[in-house]
Amino acid sequence: RARAPPTTRRRQAERMAKGNKSGRAKPRLAALEGPPEELHGKAEDAKAAQTVEVAQAAEEDTRTSAELEACFMKALERHMGGLEMTDENVRKVLLAMPPDQQRTLAAEGEALKRQLLHKKEYEAEAALFRKEMNRNAEARGMPTEADGEHLTKKVLAFLNSGTAESVGSVPLPYLLAALVSSPYLIKLAVGDAAGGDAQASPSDLDALELRLSSLGVAGAAPVTPPRPPFVRRNLLLLLAHLHARRTAEMTISEQTKRAQHAVVFRTSKLAEMLFRYSLQNRWVKPALAASEALALLTNGLWDVTDAECKQAQAERMAAAGLKMPKLKMSASATDARPGQKVTVKAEVYRQHLYTEEQAAEFASSSDSTTSVAEALAAKRAANGLAGVSIP
Repeated sequence: RARAPPTTRRRQAERMAKGNKSGRAKPRLAALEGPPEELHGKAEDAKAAQTVEVAQAAEEDTRTSAELEACFMKALERHMGGLEMTDENVRKVLLAMPPDQQRTLAAEGEALKRQLLHKKEYEAEAALFRKEMNRNAEARGMPTEADGEHLTKKVLAFLNSGTAESVGSVPLPYLLAALVSSPYLIKLAVGDAAGGDAQASPSDLDALELRLSSLGVAGAAPVTPPRPPFVRRNLLLLLAHLHARRTAEMTISEQTKRAQHAVVFRTSKLAEMLFRYSLQNRWVKPALAASEALALLTNGLWDVTDAECKQAQAERMAAAGLKMPKLKMSASATDARPGQKVTVKAEVYRQHLYTEEQAAEFASSSDSTTSVAEALAAKRAANGLAGVSIP
């Protein structure tokens, strides 16, 4: 089914734009261990940086854990409707909550969660929480903390590489290589090798590699030294899905198709995990790359800028009674002097059903929004205040 690119993410954009004065990326939470020593320098430096960050977070709320717990329980009681506060009742109420109420309740418990996960006196409880969380995730076939650590290392390796490429967006081949080499997908491939029902045929993999390489698909050709067999298998199945329109003449076995479906499904889950974690850490480029990867995986396309892909998407949307979306973005920023944090509020509007007159009005309102933003920026500059430029 056709899936449009991500819609309005007002609150997420605000979170990404706040703070992070340093040009180097670093995780905000200690829930995932830091990357290896070569990415952050000496282990002592990484530990010191993490300690400073935890201390800064603690300054945001000086209430005790008991006070925070009381506030959270009071907020939870408001949703219980007089039911007894048992684990089963709480679980039922949480599952029945609309998403906006779930987010509000989660925000109420964020400060308490931060204290429980970071303060030394709760180390045992935090370790038990993580162990239980990973056990439940694995039992449900979901990514675990090990996958988060893996993706964090890959993202930081790119952002902190200091190369010319790291200044731009995260390349899709790099992102796919990080995803397919995760423990979550390696476990799937190991199960395949053990004789599962989603066993990819070696001859199918060889044929896909040959065809994708002839098309010049990045990451498809053999490399030296060779990729690990499980990584190669996952990557080829994923690339074949993205380039399905260009490999439509090929015939693969039903088992290989099942293996491909499983890889695409799990890769989508990992990409969603990376997207949320990137927003949490204010990594704009990885968040955008993960969002684009999700759209491509959903639609079975290989490039958001390719003319053939755009045409294919337009045909799918036309079949669903939709037109290609008209997009408009408006942004505003708080005044700030040098050294101060700037809060940027961005809103993205998308319209699928429209007449030609509505499209023209939509475009003109976008131009006027840009003109107003430029005028405000010029006024701030004239008054000696910091301006914010958003491409």
